[in-house]
Amino acid sequence: QARADAGLGSDSAAVSVHLKDGRTLAFRLEHCQGSEARPMTDAELDEKFRGQAALVLPEAATEALIADCWQLPQLADLGAFIQRHFASA
Repeated sequence: QARADAGLGSDSAAVSVHLKDGRTLAFRLEHCQGSEARPMTDAELDEKFRGQAALVLPEAATEALIADCWQLPQLADLGAFIQRHFASA
């Protein structure tokens, strides 16, 4: 059975599994990965993006987009970035 627990934060989770032999296994996560309290590393962000992008982009396009995204703060012309990656969308 699943049920909401108002005592948990929006980035928390708890699970208990009751086994037939009478044991109970429990786990509680105070802050999920990617939350403000537990932010993802740059490498974790890249890997998550790769996993999602693989559904719609070739690997080379994914890698180019990742590389360019990390350069966004230095771009003088966002239009060129958009043209390069999204012109055919």
